[in-house]
Amino acid sequence: MPSSEYQYIIQPSLPSPADYVRLRTLSGLTPPPVSAVPLALSNSIHCLLATTSPTSPEQGEAVSEVVGMVRLIGDGALFLQLVDVCVDPAHQGRGLGDRLVSQMCAWIDENAGDAYVSLIADPMGQGLYRKKGFVETSGIGMRRSKWGR
Repeated sequence: MPSSEYQYIIQPSLPSPADYVRLRTLSGLTPPPVSAVPLALSNSIHCLLATTSPTSPEQGEAVSEVVGMVRLIGDGALFLQLVDVCVDPAHQGRGLGDRLVSQMCAWIDENAGDAYVSLIADPMGQGLYRKKGFVETSGIGMRRSKWGR
């Protein structure tokens, strides 16, 4: 069904583990170890999902599908990290990533306004984050992971 027949809704909710892995994989993010996903999701500070339903259900019953997400992790007050910003490629280019990040930033401002918020951005996504007030840091990012790239 053409994407013009979809209406997008963004609301606070955790994805199912299956939707989480599916969205990360479709978006080109490294798939996590599936066994760790339920615990990781339950430890989220806040999460927003973008869902869609066909607006023309005459072809059958309208089914909502998770097509985007953004998740916030951290200690809840001083240090937060924006993670899992992803949109299904079939629904990209319609402002969903921008809407997800904007709504998450508004939530942070209201609930943890003094927090240091960090993220790791691919070069293609840096413009989006700059528009939301994120700036490059002078330090170097480092990681330690058994499953990351």
